[in-house]
This record gives sequence, C-alpha cells and structure tokens, in this order.
Amino acid sequence: MQRITRKVDKKNSGVLFLSAIFFTKLREEGCSDEVNRYFHSKRKDINIFEKKLIFIPINYSLHWSLCIVFNAGRIKESWNYHNDGCVGPNDDAPFLLHLDSLKAHDMCLVRDTICQWLDSEAEKVGAFKDLEKPFMSSIGVHQGLQKVYMPIFRPSGKCFINT
Repeated sequence: MQRITRKVDKKNSGVLFLSAIFFTKLREEGCSDEVNRYFHSKRKDINIFEKKLIFIPINYSLHWSLCIVFNAGRIKESWNYHNDGCVGPNDDAPFLLHLDSLKAHDMCLVRDTICQWLDSEAEKVGAFKDLEKPFMSSIGVHQGLQKVYMPIFRPSGKCFINT
C-alpha cells in the first residue's frame, strides 16, 4: 500500500498508511514516549484527524490483519449526533473496520489499543478539548446513554461492539 502512494503528498493526502511495527510497539508499550517519538519521527507535521482513512497493518501470533480508521476527526460530530440528533445518516461517521480473515486477532484488543492511541494523539494536538478521551469513552456508556459512537465492524456485516 505504501508503494502505491509513494508519490502522493503525504501531508495533504486524505489517507495515511502506518507500518506493522507501529501497532506492535503500541500493543506492547501503550502510548509511551518511545511510541510517540517513533510515530512522530516518521510522520512529521501530519494531523491524523484530518485524514479520512488510516491504515494500520497488524502482525502478531503469526497472522496478519488490517485495521482501518475512518473519519477519526469527525468523532465530535458523532457525539453531537447522539446527544442532539444534528448529524444526518449520510454524513461520514467515524468507525473502525477490522479485516481479519481468520478472526485470529482479539477485536477488543485492537479496538482498545487504537482508541487509546487516538485519545493520546487528540490530547497531544489539542483536538476535541471539550471531550475527555472521546475515543475510549465512545466505546461504552456516556452520560447514561447506552450507545456506541465508534463501532468496529467485521466484513461479515455484523457489528461487534461490546463483546
């Protein structure tokens, strides 16, 4: 995938490709300073919340899968939709797509790891200041509402959210 986009202006593109090493480091070390240095050394001046798609290859337990983050920068609109119904059904809602042909990777681990990283990045760049941990909070209950704002899907068409 990176070869396909090698001539694309990475800063102005709506797509971001990360390496499999990134998820491995993130899973093992969490959102540590070393992981942040690794990410930012490779992606200088890139705001992930301006990207429409973020591709994150995952390699562990002798298996590959792919997680795609769609519209992470629209998490605030997603919260507004569920709080006051102002976003219509045709808007680009944020969600995660986990492509795992063998269903070998723990979907909740993938989701939680990615959402923690997104929250860490949001705090770092000062995005969504009026929301505390918008991605991790979106997984469960918010303000007494039993709704999910950042769902994760598998291609079977079923939505696996709170497993």
